[in-house]
Amino acid sequence: MHTNQGTTDSFGFFDSLQTGDVAATLQLEKVVRRHANTKGGLMMRASHAVDSPHVSLLVCPDGGVTMFWRETAGGETQSHTAGVMQEHVLLRLVKTGNSVECSYKHPGQTNWFVLGTATAEFDSVNGYYVGQA
Repeated sequence: MHTNQGTTDSFGFFDSLQTGDVAATLQLEKVVRRHANTKGGLMMRASHAVDSPHVSLLVCPDGGVTMFWRETAGGETQSHTAGVMQEHVLLRLVKTGNSVECSYKHPGQTNWFVLGTATAEFDSVNGYYVGQA
């Protein structure tokens, strides 16, 4: 499923400033539902602004693994849901230029399943943020 999600967001983000290309992996055991929009996982983000370009790979308690992305500042956030693996999942984002590949797997599996690739306007020279959302 591919849907639009709005032009701003609000969440907690534990991040570090990065430059160039990078791969990030997170093992997520479980997301505890706190409210209707509860989700958790990995994010790459151009800035901390609420309308910043970003690519995220998150687990939603009722929907499974979902990638979210906003290509430009103030643009519409889009999403694509796999609808599987709500617990005990490895998430991976691989950034090359402004393209980010989103993939996941069960910790016991060998191969990653690529959910999709999205683009966003990142500043690879001055930095962008990578972390847990």
